[in-house]
Amino acid sequence: MSKSITAAEVSTGAEVEAYVFPLSYAQRRLWFLHQLAPHSPQYNLTGALLLSGPLKVEALADSFNEIIRRHETLRTGFAVVDDEPVQVIAPEASIEIEVVRPGAGALGVGDEAVGRWIAEESRRPFALARPPLLRVSLLSLGADEHLLLVTMHHLVSDAWSIGVLVRELTALYAAFASSAPPHLPELPIQYADFTMWQREWVESDAAVASLAYWRRQLSGRLPALNLRADRPRPDGRTFDGARLDFELTGELVAGLNALGRREGATLSMTLLSAFLVLLHRYTGEEDLLVGLPVANRQRADIESLIGFFVNLLPLRADLSGAPSFAELLRRVRRLSLEAYEHQSLPVEKLIEDLHAGRGRAGLFQAAFDLHDALTEDLHLPGVGVRRLEVDNGTAKFDLALSLERRADGVGGYFEYGADVFDREGAERLHSHWRTLLEAAVRDPELGISQLPLLTTAEQHQLLVEWNRTALPVPADALVPQLFRECARRHPGRVALVYGGRAVSYGELRVMALGIARRLRRCGVGREARVAVMLQRGPGLVAALLGVLEAGAAYLPLDEQYPAERIEYMLGDAGVGVLVCGAEQAERWRGKVGEVLLVEEAGAGGAEGEGGGEDSGEEGGGGGGEGESEVIEGEQLAYVIYTSGSTGRPKGVAVQHASLANLVRWHQQTYEVRPTDRATLLAGLAFDAAVWELWPYLTAGASLYIPAEEETRISPPHLRRWLVENEINLSFVTTPLAEQLITSEWPAAGNTLRALLTGGDRLTRHPARDFAVPLVNHYGPTECTVVATAGPVPAAGVEEGLPSIGRPIANTRLYILDRGMRPVPAGVTGELYVGGAGLARGYLGRPALTAELFVPDPFSG
Repeated sequence: MSKSITAAEVSTGAEVEAYVFPLSYAQRRLWFLHQLAPHSPQYNLTGALLLSGPLKVEALADSFNEIIRRHETLRTGFAVVDDEPVQVIAPEASIEIEVVRPGAGALGVGDEAVGRWIAEESRRPFALARPPLLRVSLLSLGADEHLLLVTMHHLVSDAWSIGVLVRELTALYAAFASSAPPHLPELPIQYADFTMWQREWVESDAAVASLAYWRRQLSGRLPALNLRADRPRPDGRTFDGARLDFELTGELVAGLNALGRREGATLSMTLLSAFLVLLHRYTGEEDLLVGLPVANRQRADIESLIGFFVNLLPLRADLSGAPSFAELLRRVRRLSLEAYEHQSLPVEKLIEDLHAGRGRAGLFQAAFDLHDALTEDLHLPGVGVRRLEVDNGTAKFDLALSLERRADGVGGYFEYGADVFDREGAERLHSHWRTLLEAAVRDPELGISQLPLLTTAEQHQLLVEWNRTALPVPADALVPQLFRECARRHPGRVALVYGGRAVSYGELRVMALGIARRLRRCGVGREARVAVMLQRGPGLVAALLGVLEAGAAYLPLDEQYPAERIEYMLGDAGVGVLVCGAEQAERWRGKVGEVLLVEEAGAGGAEGEGGGEDSGEEGGGGGGEGESEVIEGEQLAYVIYTSGSTGRPKGVAVQHASLANLVRWHQQTYEVRPTDRATLLAGLAFDAAVWELWPYLTAGASLYIPAEEETRISPPHLRRWLVENEINLSFVTTPLAEQLITSEWPAAGNTLRALLTGGDRLTRHPARDFAVPLVNHYGPTECTVVATAGPVPAAGVEEGLPSIGRPIANTRLYILDRGMRPVPAGVTGELYVGGAGLARGYLGRPALTAELFVPDPFSG
């Protein structure tokens, strides 16, 4: 049962005889959790009282010491004997109360100095081997006004124990203050007796039946609650946290009580059901495991004990099948009643049986509790007492909801891990839970996924304010027309530079018209698809322009693709003509209706023609304006294929109006000027090439194309090439960008105004001394290259991965749940994109287009 040893043997600090007992199961669970963060104050239980009146400090100390004498648990320390943690009960222990006087002048409870004192005292750790694990601190605020702080370690106390402490302190202080002997009945048993009884009980038939029940409830793979973090989670949990206090109005609580009565459920069950819905809506999970604390004091002889009795029931809720709130409440009622029937089985016994491990918080990442307010307030003769709330800055779980019944309603707080939520995120979470409660009272037959979560203001912000992206785009501001105008006004201006060779706008226009004429002779016209398979260079750009001039749409192909993929795309897109170089012609002749050599179309030469730099010739270089097709916004501009990572590649059809929107946004956002120098680095079949070409060639800027592959893929070579060619704007893929932003750039000669990136997840921020603005972009193939853009701050300026930014011009973004309802900021959902940049759909796949290109439910 127990053994007698000297306290010195287990380092309790005093040479007195002590008694050693095993830990209770609750203490054992807490002991091991304490080992994860031994210096954390997360298991400090602190109460604060404002005392007004002539306080007798000696009587207060005598009262606490009498309580320590009465309750063995307050004379208990903890040590390890034979590799096992044990309770070490000393025959004597006491405290002294020192009155802290901060200096001259009175202080108020709201003063910063008082707040610091409360925080420091409540967070001061205990030495678990040295009882008592009770600390009483007294701060003098002025004449006859004190702040009393009582802190106990959770290993020796719980919420119920606080009520016991209040009752005994009331009686004892009244006696000691009046010099009368205290009259409290001796305790029938002590906490160590409960410990030994519990160890016997877990071998009983009742315990075996309870263990069988919990095994069934927790069979299979246990769910983990993956709450999205407001900030990156650290490698190890810090246990830092905070709490957000709130109150529920009497009217709302009355409605919740009425709802519960209709379903035969308690207020606790109703509030828990709403908490489960909140977790479901935040994570999308339908299998949820929540810790439910119970007092675990079924025996009358332990009701008057101070000690750690509370058990944490693993309530596993099934939210599948799209139940209504009323149906979920019925499920929670049944689960709760069953759990209470088996509440005596210690959760630590269950964890050991399941080999579930203790993890960062045992079985749970979330907990829920509703308890009654202290039925008795502390009464000290001649002293006014007011309870204050204390937050010691820790959190035991990712998220815990603690509620208290009060005379005028329900009060409580969310305790949240600072690893998961910031203050703003916690405030949003609280407002969403309250919105759910109000909606459930109004219509409990609504499905749990249909219950509103957002406030009206939030919904307006998400759907309207964050989608205010309107930008006028003239109907005739299409790529072919804009390029023609640049060539007409400034035919001698440099359009392309490739391997030391400059091609003017006039030359490029002539080359493009030559290709357009050949395409028309092949029967190419409006909406026809023309494949282009060429390496980066003037011929490629001329070929793409020629396809557009002919009124057709181009399909870019990478000659490095496997032949099977190219053949599939040619057939799937209904391509009649392939424009390529001589080295590819023989390979593909006969596999497509017509093969057009770019050299034969006149796009391979013309070097040195077309006038000097910005000759200012009006009308020169036009080469037959009457040959140009009239292009309209709804016409197809290009087709680009998805990667096929989720199945067979799909051809995405993009219209001229969508391309014009991208061009207009880019030119305005990055202030593209005719004097600018930009780059073409992306592969032809990568839709970023669309973005690299047209915003610049429709603004009269110059496009630089590296002739060497090493320049394009090697960060040092590329950096040197960008500087030597005095580039102003450049797009680079994400892997290249991540190397460029952390490498050294020359102190002088760098002319870059912005470095643009996208295509993959950006995982780092620029170095602090990286002088070029970095802008991150995102856009699925089903959009016109880019849907979002956002500047990336330097390392250390903000936490987390770089953002993909906000929607570009005339684009709408929504993050929606499975039912296509907007999710709150900070909650995971699926990204939906709408607006002018959206593609027409999948080429030749009307059913798939109808399935995935859905109507915008919020645009009206």
